Parts: sequence; C-alpha cells; structure tokens
Amino acid sequence: MFQEQVIKVGRDIGGFTPGKGELLRRALGSKNALEAIERFHVEFLEGAHRNGVTAKTAEAIWKMIAGFAGYSFSKAHAAAFAVIVYWSAWLRVHYPTEYFCGLLRNTPLGTYPANVLESEARRAGVKFLPFDINHSLAKPTVQNGAIRFGLGYVKGIGETTADDIVQMRGARPFRSLADFIERARLDRRSMEWLILAGAFDAFGERRQLLWNLAEAFDIVQRPAMLPLQFIDEQVALEPMTDEQRLVATFAATGVTAGMSLVEVRRDAFTKAGCAPLSKLRKMRMGTRVKVGGLIADGVRRPPTAKGTAFIRLEEPYGGGMIDVIIPQEVYLQHRDVLGSAFVVMEGVLKANGVTVSVAAKRIEVL
Repeated sequence: MFQEQVIKVGRDIGGFTPGKGELLRRALGSKNALEAIERFHVEFLEGAHRNGVTAKTAEAIWKMIAGFAGYSFSKAHAAAFAVIVYWSAWLRVHYPTEYFCGLLRNTPLGTYPANVLESEARRAGVKFLPFDINHSLAKPTVQNGAIRFGLGYVKGIGETTADDIVQMRGARPFRSLADFIERARLDRRSMEWLILAGAFDAFGERRQLLWNLAEAFDIVQRPAMLPLQFIDEQVALEPMTDEQRLVATFAATGVTAGMSLVEVRRDAFTKAGCAPLSKLRKMRMGTRVKVGGLIADGVRRPPTAKGTAFIRLEEPYGGGMIDVIIPQEVYLQHRDVLGSAFVVMEGVLKANGVTVSVAAKRIEVL
C-alpha cells in the first residue's frame, strides 16, 4: 500500500472528494498521525453508509487505515528512493573506496556511526590511511587508492578549525610539534586529541609527544630570538602498544583508521564462547546460541513493537552484522548492560542464511 491509494479508499468507500482524500493522506504522514486522522473518522463512516457499505465493514477498513499510520509511504518517494538505492549499490560494487568516502564525508547519517561504516568498508576491501597533520584534509579523502580520514573527525577540532589548519599548512608542511603549536595556536586540550588521534605520529611516539607538549607550549612562548627545539634530556616512556594506539585513535575520533575495534577483542569473545557469523549461518533455526560484538547502532524500541527492542551487533570475526531481537522482559532486565560497547548474548537463532537474527534470552558485558 502507498499513501496515494488511501486517497482512492477515501473516495470509493467514504465518498471523499479527491481534495479531502489528499488531506487524509497528509494526516497519515504527520507526526501524530492517529490523532490527525481521527477528525475524518465519522465523515468516512457516514460516507461509507451512503455508498452501501455496512458499518462493520467500514469500521474494519478504517482500522486498516489507522494501522497504516506511521508506516505510510508516498509512491513518489518510494520510486525516488529505489533509484537512489540502485545508484548507491552500483557505486558500492564498482567504486567502493569513493562510495564509502562519500558516506564518511557526510556523517552522521542514517542510524550507523562512522566506525560501523568504516568496518563495512573494510569488509568490502577498502583500505584506510592514518590521520596525519601534513596529509589529512578537513574531510575524508581518497589518497593513493585508500581513504584518509579528515582532521574534522578529531574531538575539539571541527570542520572549520580543520579547514584553517589545511590552509595554514599550504605549501609549507609542519616541521615539528612546536612548529605546529606556534603557527596553529590551538589550545592544549585540542592538541592532546590530535596527538591521541595519531596526527603527529610522524614526529614521534604518542606518549612522548604528550609528555613533550607542555615544553612545546613553553618554547613557543619564549622570546623569538631563542631557538625552537627541545632540550636533550627527556623522560624515556614506554611506547603505546598497537592496541592502545587503536583505542586512543577511536577515543579521539570515533573511528580507528585501522583494524576494527571489535576485532581487537576477538580472543575475549572466543573465550566467552561466542559463535562467528559464518557458523551461525549453517545452524538450524531454534538452536540455542551465544553471540557477541559491538553494539553498532544503539538500541531501537519502536512504539509499535510493544516493548520489544532491536540492536545490531558487529561481530568480532569480520563477518558483518547480527540482528538481535530483545523481548520486553529481557530488555527491562538487562537495559543497563545495553549501554556498554561490547556485549555477549545468549539466545535462540531465529533465522539463518545471509541474514541472521537471534532472540536474546540473556545479556552481559564482555
């Protein structure tokens, strides 16, 4: 059913003029649709009676129209969206790097945060380059066949400041941390986020750079005749591990520009007994299973689902997404847990094949 067909129902059953039918259609698409259409209820029943339709049948049809509220869609919009979906699918298949770069340049969009789009791009074979103060632009760009995230992703920076940094860099790359501080004049917290994001990795190890930051600020405030350099004696700090750098980048930007965050915890999910998506696809419906991953798009509780909640888990084995259905009683019992990033769930396999869904029975934090 499309909204346009409601106009015909109003005309043929309720005796509405096309104009009145259009008003009914608009009411169906409004925010408070059930309240908005109620003013047409009596007129519809009276018109149906004049057209020889029994009161019982007319009321049943009206309930169908009311049930359509909140889900009704325009045929014109559906056709336009279908075209956009086709274009998007074609680009995703033939130009995945450019396609995902386009999505990441326009986040937030839809229900998925940037890190979920990043993981999906990686599964499609797209490569990523790290944040770099001398190579990143304000927004994500395709460089050397890979996506390099833009400085606008870094906390405390934003697109306007990122544009200013790119303009300032111009044809003269930044030579050091102190050189950047002197020219950019950012506050210390913004500098810390840039370092944690990995934007200054070309100038040294992140912990050492954070340690040097105070001195770098001190240096740029000295009289101009003094040289801009660090003293030779420095505290030797243990470098961050690969996992720590990944987590630091994610904390500073919301993406990793490397391995998926959930894949870092793969061993922990395996020890917890979580089945990979590839194995779930081969199991029978009704099988008791344990799954785990990163909550990809938050918890959704549509008003028409009678308390049932829905989430999507990005599983840690690189297979993709698992749809999870959470009955109301399970949601009420475990809703605090659903605020965590990584979760493990026990439940029943509801579907298999390409799309897998699980009805949750128990949820815990990894």
